[in-house]
Amino acid sequence: FLSLWAMAIQVIFQRKTARARQRWGMDAASSSADPTLPDYRPELEGTRRQAFQRFLSYGCIAGACLLFSFIWGEIALFCTKGTEAIATSLLIRVCSILWGNVVPLLAKMHNHRTQTRKTKSMTVQLAVFKLFLYLSPFLRTAFVANWTQMTCAPNLHQAAEQAFNVTGWPTGAD
Repeated sequence: FLSLWAMAIQVIFQRKTARARQRWGMDAASSSADPTLPDYRPELEGTRRQAFQRFLSYGCIAGACLLFSFIWGEIALFCTKGTEAIATSLLIRVCSILWGNVVPLLAKMHNHRTQTRKTKSMTVQLAVFKLFLYLSPFLRTAFVANWTQMTCAPNLHQAAEQAFNVTGWPTGAD
C-alpha cells in the first residue's frame, strides 16, 4: 500500500510541476538546464573500467546488506528478549546514517554526466539498502524465524519424546 501511495504522489507531483513549467514558459529551459558535472570523465564511457566500477558499487550494496544481517545476528545472540528490540532499532539507525554517507562515494564511481543522473542513481542505491534495512525485522519474523529459532524440536515425534520423557507417556499412547 505504501509503495502505491508513494507512486501516486510522485505522478501527481510530476504532473503539477509540468503544468507549472508550461504556464511559466520554462519547458525549453528545463531540458538544457542540466550542465555536465565537473568530475565527469567522457573517456570512461563504455569501457571495462566503468563497467567494473558499477559492478563494484552494486556489490557494495549487497555486501552492506550481508554485513548488516551478520551484525544483527551476532547482536541477537548476546541480547536478552527485552534489549533485542532496542539494539535492533539502534543498529538500523546507525547503519542508515552510515549508508547515507557511503552512497555519494558509490555514485561517484558511476561517472555520471549530469546531476540528474547522479541524483537518480543515489536515490536507487539509498532505497535498495534502506528498504532492506527497515523491512528486515519483518522479513526475519515472517519467513526466517521458523527455521532459525525452533522452540521445541524439528518434528512431532521428537517433541513428544522431549515432553513426555520426564513425566512419562500417557496411558494408551504409543
